[in-house]
Amino acid sequence: MGEDNPVVRAIDVFVDELDLTGLGFGGVEPEATGRPAYHSATLLKIYVYGYLNRVQSSRRLERECQRNIEWFG
Repeated sequence: MGEDNPVVRAIDVFVDELDLTGLGFGGVEPEATGRPAYHSATLLKIYVYGYLNRVQSSRRLERECQRNIEWFG
């Protein structure tokens, strides 16, 4: 995530401290077969970023991820 952006760093630290399995997020432990899914923590970070920046559309979130690839890569 963006090392120089305090908001992105705060989101990163917040989500990393959560027990995603305990909160009911599926896919935290990858399956042995098939293509691996996106990690739940990464998706939650993108969702929180969108919420804080009033980005409601999944297509706009996708564009933000492409525009700010270093934040979500």
